[in-house]
Amino acid sequence: MKISNAVQYLTPAAGSLSFRSLSADEIEGLLRLFYLGFPFDERRARFGGAVSDGSIARYCRELPRREVVVIGCLAPDGLVAVAELHPYGDCMELALAGRDTIDTITIYGHVLQLAAFEAGRRGCRNLVMNLELARAEALDLVRGMGHMCVQDETATVQLGDYARLHALSLAQH
Repeated sequence: MKISNAVQYLTPAAGSLSFRSLSADEIEGLLRLFYLGFPFDERRARFGGAVSDGSIARYCRELPRREVVVIGCLAPDGLVAVAELHPYGDCMELALAGRDTIDTITIYGHVLQLAAFEAGRRGCRNLVMNLELARAEALDLVRGMGHMCVQDETATVQLGDYARLHALSLAQH
């Protein structure tokens, strides 16, 4: 099963949500609009500093589509949360951003799970997150996926069997 197959999820607060990989057009359109809607503090939290509208547009336009995976949680009015997976040596760097909702933890949980499964599908067993940019809720969820090692400003999560769970469940069907 590919992540591009949408997973539907109903929440009382947000209505119908879908979780899937974003296409190249959606990255330039939806992802750009999502990041442009962030106030200064949220932009700084996601990108590590002040980022102009032009820089966000360029970032989304120049994202290497063959290497980077962007998994989104989509609501009828646009993106609610995204996880970006960037190749980083033998690991994948994970960046997570989202709008605050009543269901933030549930939404992050689904997006992070799909990110871990995609990393495993690509042969990656470790996710790296920048601690300065990570939200506490996300770190708690990622910590539950495997052994977490914290060094300097990064957390590395060894996914181990967690990344294989999805492949094993598909093989049994």
